[in-house]
Amino acid sequence: MNTSMRRTWYEQDDKVVKGHLLAKSLIDLAVNREANIDSILCGTGIFYDDLNDRDYLISSRQFFGLIENVQHHLPEHDLSFLFGRFLFINSQSDVKQLLAHASNISSFIRILKCYSTQIFPLLYFTERIYQDKTYLTFSNAVLENKSQRFLIESTFSAISSLCKWRFGKTIPLHFYFPYDKPKNIYEYEENLGHRLNFGSHLHMICLSNEWLYKPIANHAIPFNNNDCITTYRKKRKKLLFNHGLLHHMALYFQQNAHANMIDAAEFMHVSPATLKRKLRQHGTSFQKIQDKVRRDQAVFDLKVRRQDNLNVAKGLNFNDLTNFRRAFKRLTGLTPSDLKQ
Repeated sequence: MNTSMRRTWYEQDDKVVKGHLLAKSLIDLAVNREANIDSILCGTGIFYDDLNDRDYLISSRQFFGLIENVQHHLPEHDLSFLFGRFLFINSQSDVKQLLAHASNISSFIRILKCYSTQIFPLLYFTERIYQDKTYLTFSNAVLENKSQRFLIESTFSAISSLCKWRFGKTIPLHFYFPYDKPKNIYEYEENLGHRLNFGSHLHMICLSNEWLYKPIANHAIPFNNNDCITTYRKKRKKLLFNHGLLHHMALYFQQNAHANMIDAAEFMHVSPATLKRKLRQHGTSFQKIQDKVRRDQAVFDLKVRRQDNLNVAKGLNFNDLTNFRRAFKRLTGLTPSDLKQ
């Protein structure tokens, strides 16, 4: 086993998160709501003055620690939405300049996917197109922890705000959440609109394909965005890592449905014991990641594509329909028939 090969995925202690863009924005929001800056930085290893450097990077672990501190000292329900709403559209954001390059929704999605590690390395999305709609399903890229809901709410709010800013109108995005309708539904409606769906088993955004290439008047503030694109391309070529650990593993399982721990460890050029330890440190396990890949695909095929159980089972390499039903019930708490209803 070749252990000297360069690691292409980033882990929770790798410096990949743009401190000036993400951490400073969250800290400033919290301080404006009268949070004590020393309290929200406590234990994170982040120093506020360092965040003034636009190229300063922090780790995922540090940023998650910051989120937990902010939520502890400011338990307001709208904090995640406000963070997302103003994250990328403030006048100093180079991401704003980058996305000004998008001429339609399709190019907007392409830019977000191409530069996801540079823009928001904590989540990744999978794009699926079925019939007349496009679906983006979101997952944690590097670490499973209790801050995922904050990240999802922030990300959905940011995308909604970016679309409205970039195209000068509200785009009819549909938002899906795996949990029940929350008590603070007003915050969701205020920041995301009324196209909300709860209990869907997926974090997902849906858009009608008629919007993908629809010509829309350019309402964006003019930037020299060609320079910005060039800068992002150069930085992308210099990146040490391509995907977060969880994203890297999910991509492998999507291509290798029958892989076991030994297969995955060999693919990643580590020992099975090392891989098991790494995944445990990142809040997950080999089985949990494999189950999530299967569950997300099964839910999409059953709920969106309306496939029958036999075809879904075959697509996920279940040779026995009974085993598929049993596995699906274990992963979702529902039978396939219950989910469809």
